Formats: sequence, C-alpha cells, structure tokens
Amino acid sequence: MSDEIASSYQANLQRGELLRRQNRLPEAESYLQRAIGEQPDNAEAYYQLAFTYCNWTGHSKKALEVIDRAISLDPSRADFFALRSWVLGNLNKHKEALQVAEHGLGMNPHDLLALNSRTRAYGLIANWSKSEESALQTLSFYPRNELAANFLAQALRQQGRMEESHAVTARLLAQVPDNPMAQCNAGWSALQMGDHRSANQFFMEALRLDPGYDYARQGLLHSFNSHVWI
Repeated sequence: MSDEIASSYQANLQRGELLRRQNRLPEAESYLQRAIGEQPDNAEAYYQLAFTYCNWTGHSKKALEVIDRAISLDPSRADFFALRSWVLGNLNKHKEALQVAEHGLGMNPHDLLALNSRTRAYGLIANWSKSEESALQTLSFYPRNELAANFLAQALRQQGRMEESHAVTARLLAQVPDNPMAQCNAGWSALQMGDHRSANQFFMEALRLDPGYDYARQGLLHSFNSHVWI
C-alpha cells in the first residue's frame, strides 16, 4: 500500500469520525465509505460507520450488518461487541444484546459502552435490580458517567425508591443541566408523584435539548392523558 493511499484513508477516517461526533451523519457516512473503499479489509472504518448508523434513526439494520463486518475482520476488539450489543438493543433484541454485552465485558471488564449496554439491556427486559447493580458497577469505574447515572435513577424509580432516584437525578442535573435524559428522568419522577406541572416542564426542556427524544415525548403525552378527563 502506498503512503498516499494510507494517508488518504486516515484523512477520510478521521474526518468521518469527527462528523459523526458532530451528529452530521450523512456527511460522516460519505467519508467513511471512502475510507472503506481505500482499505476494505481495515475494521476501524466499518466500526466508525456502524457507530454512525447506530445514531441515525432508521439505520439500525445497516448498523448491525456493518458492525458484523468489522467483527469478522477483527474479533479481538471488545468495543466492537459493545457496539453490536447497543445496536441489538435498538432492534429490540434485548436478550441477545445482554449476551453480547457480557461477551464484550469478558474481553474487557472496563469497556464503558459494554457496561452501559448491559445496564440498558437489563432495563429493557425490566430486570431493574440487575440494571441497578450494573449501573453501580459502571459508576464505580466511571463516577461521572452521565448515562450510567441516568440508568441508575431509572432503575431506582422503577423499583419504587423515589427518594433515592430523585437524589441521583438532582445531582446529575446540578452537574449537567443540559442532559436531556436527566431532564426526562426528572419528568417521570415528578409525574409519578402527581406533579404534572413540573413533569411537563422537565419533558419540554428535554425536548428542547433533543427534539427527537421519543421517551420525553411519551412522558409529555402520558402526563397530558393522565391529567385530562374526557
């Protein structure tokens, strides 16, 4: 491989990853496809492309196909299995997502995405005690991880431990008030306590921060339906 081709591959890969992080997904896809065209046997570009599809509504099946290609090229990467687990969760294959997350953690017990994917999978199958346990383990490794803290608040709320859940969410909102999931968790907690006005404010703020956040939209609709008698 010439130095020119290698340099072009790296440039396209880095540009694609940067655009993905900026949520400019169609542009990211274009650069990553170019990188794959230049080095079709390099797993990293497939991984970045799968990540792009994972964050792109309606592209989860593509994400699964591409991450499977990355794994076939390099089955030694725990982060590849972690991403595969998250994609499976997006596809409502929750038990398989849990198994794949555990496989990734067997390769690297500290992989953050695998830890959060496991926690999420436990929540999606409504095993809230295990979701709590998994979130606490993640936070023991990464004390300031926002996603793990949100999962913990959710697991506590679902077990009826409202004061503990509220305390976790309050700390999170104090640290990162622009976190839409934390705003949404606060909304569901307020709704569970019958405070529709506060719930609506939290859900609206979550939607302001992330207009496509379906969980907040569901909360707002549920609050309206439970508050209005016909």
